[in-house]
Amino acid sequence: MDASIPGEICSGSVYTKEELIARAGWGKAAWLSAQKAGLQVQRRNRRAYVTGEAFISYINAAPTNEPVA
Repeated sequence: MDASIPGEICSGSVYTKEELIARAGWGKAAWLSAQKAGLQVQRRNRRAYVTGEAFISYINAAPTNEPVA
């Protein structure tokens, strides 16, 4: 998959920090903001992992302040 094109995030999968950032189309600032806002991140062996379920819950819980086109 081309890292510049966001991809699908499935609830039954586990993603590394780098893979989640690429799939979500985020930058470093968005990642840090999501962590501060409550995105559940698991750390193992110096690596950061996020489950698809945690990401989807984070997105669904976020207040919407912009209309979706």
